[in-house]
Amino acid sequence: ASYVRACDAVRVAVADREMVPVLAWRDLGIYRLLCRLPLDEITIDDLPVGLIRLYGAASGEDLVATLECYLENACGAKETAAKLFLHRTSLYHRLARIEKIAGVRLDSGADRLELHVGLKLAKIAGIELRRGSALSPLAGPGGSNDIRAAN
Repeated sequence: ASYVRACDAVRVAVADREMVPVLAWRDLGIYRLLCRLPLDEITIDDLPVGLIRLYGAASGEDLVATLECYLENACGAKETAAKLFLHRTSLYHRLARIEKIAGVRLDSGADRLELHVGLKLAKIAGIELRRGSALSPLAGPGGSNDIRAAN
């Protein structure tokens, strides 16, 4: 059990560089649960559709980074804007774009949870979303079809 837990901690440390330099299994948070999933079986299709749409949009990587920072800062606009070196008005504009493109409401706990867990799952499963190829069933409002997954 200790070996498996140590391997989980290493996997998370490699996937989420913000959690290093020293990481113990007890400090993994939600990753403790996610590490129990069959991560080698997780594919892009298992991620929230809104998250995939967001990655596929113009400036998708910036929007995803904004979303992740916003969620990591307990949806605090002041803290998020400061960390991203943005004026709060610019942050609110980005958040509105995220809602429109992803087809979510950031005032919905369920939508926030789905997106946050999806971001964490993509990291730990090694799923990399990039612009460049089509996944037409997942394209939606404001999104494009040019997403490719590398696992």
